[in-house]
Amino acid sequence: GQYVTRLDMNGFSETVNGLAAAAANALVTNSSWNASVLTVGANDATGSFAGRTGGALSLVKTGAGTWTLDAPCGHTGATVAGGGTLALGNACTLASTEVVVRRDATLAFADGDAFGGDGSATELFVGEEGVTAGLQGRLSIPAGVEVTVFHFAIDGRFMKAGTWGATGSGTDFTNDEIFSGGGTLRVLETGPQRGAVLFLR
Repeated sequence: GQYVTRLDMNGFSETVNGLAAAAANALVTNSSWNASVLTVGANDATGSFAGRTGGALSLVKTGAGTWTLDAPCGHTGATVAGGGTLALGNACTLASTEVVVRRDATLAFADGDAFGGDGSATELFVGEEGVTAGLQGRLSIPAGVEVTVFHFAIDGRFMKAGTWGATGSGTDFTNDEIFSGGGTLRVLETGPQRGAVLFLR
């Protein structure tokens, strides 16, 4: 289809207060080989973007507001909840395989399809290595919804494969600081652990 509204970052990065589109014929992309970063929410705006994304582009949600992505997102850079709430709507699927939820930010899910289900290649990072100030990053997953990721890390440390959630969710592992809503996170693989030393003689 033809995109009526098109924003091409063309290798540059930009910070805006809000980015809104009610129709799927809007596109934010980066046609350059040079990676771009679009940061949204600098002055705490709340809004919804139902358009599509593409190219070597990273999206960063900042500020105290809520920004909802509600369409298939084809950008290949990171997707970062850096402040407030980044909400993934029913229509949202992410091609981005690096998803970061920083401290004091929330990533909210509408359903379990955002990361591709059983074939997920997503690496989900909550918190920040070496940073202890502020509340932990949070994942809001509705009851009855299971979100699947390939790897899951908290503060830079990869967690075990299995299911994760809040107390009472019936999961293998619980963390009430991070999880809310009653849903579950399924981790397909235990990530690489740091600090191991192998001696070959």
